Amino acid sequence: MNSFLWDLKRLARFLAGHTHWVVLGRVYASAFALLLTVFLSRYMPIEIYGKYQFFISAFFLAGAFSLTASTNILLKYAAIGHEWCYGIIFKYRLWFALLGSMALVAWGFFESSGSDAWIFFALALLLPLYNCCDLFEYLLQAQIRFKSLNLIYIVRSTFALIIPIATFLISDNGALTLLAYIGSVSFINLAFYWRSWKSINHKKILSPELVKAVKRESFFLSMSGLASLVCVHL
Repeated sequence: MNSFLWDLKRLARFLAGHTHWVVLGRVYASAFALLLTVFLSRYMPIEIYGKYQFFISAFFLAGAFSLTASTNILLKYAAIGHEWCYGIIFKYRLWFALLGSMALVAWGFFESSGSDAWIFFALALLLPLYNCCDLFEYLLQAQIRFKSLNLIYIVRSTFALIIPIATFLISDNGALTLLAYIGSVSFINLAFYWRSWKSINHKKILSPELVKAVKRESFFLSMSGLASLVCVHL
């Protein structure tokens, strides 16, 4: 009973120390994403907005290749001291993200009009950065650094609102607006991924069996999630 009460007190202190940061970061990011959607749907011509939505849907569809559920494996292992898996999972995801990039290139080459092919190629270049460099979010969660994480959310959401809107107002071009949005998020992710990578001890001797387990779990968890998503839409 005393152990239960002690755990309850620890949980209460944890929630009191971190909940406000989590709520602030999430609400801020959601509000700014909503503002961007409202602005673009209000001021973009219907045809341009339709193409914008088409390209962003194609981008996120190709992102399914990048083992999105592997972030849960990072949370699992980093939380028990195996932070070295940060780089392992990144490199493993990168190979699969490149398959998504190849799919975008093929889509742009074979299915799109010549004037749109360059958009697919640009999206293909950004896909690995956008979908792989977000691992820093889950490392910070595993380290219980919610203040740092949510301050990053605020910075990233601010740039992801201002840069696309400024690009649209200057160029009146839906494709450039999309690339400005994805590019701003991608390069901010890259900067914080690299910052987190430098903070990890990469000299720790790795167990080959454990590395294989990390890769295996990342692959099969992602495939099971993708299969569930496909079954829901059948």
